[in-house]
Amino acid sequence: EELDSGQARMTDEAMEARWNELIQAWRLGPGASIALLDKWEKDKELEILNVLIKKLAKGLREFPSIKRVKILQFALELKKDARLMVNRKLLLGRFLLEGWKISGL
Repeated sequence: EELDSGQARMTDEAMEARWNELIQAWRLGPGASIALLDKWEKDKELEILNVLIKKLAKGLREFPSIKRVKILQFALELKKDARLMVNRKLLLGRFLLEGWKISGL
């Protein structure tokens, strides 16, 4: 699948790296979670959110939990709202903070 900008989508290695960074940041707290916004590529917020949604869905199938359901549900709601939002960095930041809060890591 190609992005609208014509750039190739993230590699599997890049997706796994984002996921690992997210889990580590959630363990460290909200400051580390927000720091990911500056670290991750600009203009790829929706692609990153999609990657995280896929990982959450896979994790939910393998290890079902209420927390995973809540985080996945929140991510899907944000994805739906993304079409209306101009600032997608804010959208991803909201996911990072709410996900951290729900995860309890």
